Amino acid sequence: MNFGQTLSDTPEDVLLKAKEYLVQVIKPNSQCTTMDSLRYDLHHIGKAADIQCLPPTSHSIKDHILRCLYTTFLQVHCMDETQSSNIDPQMYGYTTDENGHIVPTRAYKSVPDKIAVTCACKECSTKRCLCRKAGVSCCKYCKCRSNCQGTVCKNPNNLLSVPVQIDK
Repeated sequence: MNFGQTLSDTPEDVLLKAKEYLVQVIKPNSQCTTMDSLRYDLHHIGKAADIQCLPPTSHSIKDHILRCLYTTFLQVHCMDETQSSNIDPQMYGYTTDENGHIVPTRAYKSVPDKIAVTCACKECSTKRCLCRKAGVSCCKYCKCRSNCQGTVCKNPNNLLSVPVQIDK
């Protein structure tokens, strides 16, 4: 892919190719094709217990890729004013603020601040549990909550220690 050389491909085509490329950069030979499926694999199948260590969501990476495409195109064609002046930055992850400045669109948080800590425990019965250590309840992103055996989470910070119900 000649990223940023031309803008002949639609932004959707570029996004698809760039996301697939980034997945392979993060985890070579992965069967995943989206950042969301890679995040799921790394968290639930891999050992990435900390949400902060996961790659961005497919939604949040979209504007980053578009901004990179726009910036790369401008740099490649910086000497050709006719090429670079006809591009609308709003099609590439930018917006205009109240002062007329072109700024990046705001990224969305993938996880609320309350759920910044997650664990990879099966039942949270030891003090090594990240949630237990941080003094917070386990959330739906914790491995104990995604365990299909219906085990009991033993984190004492949970309001009730009841069998986990899996949302379908």
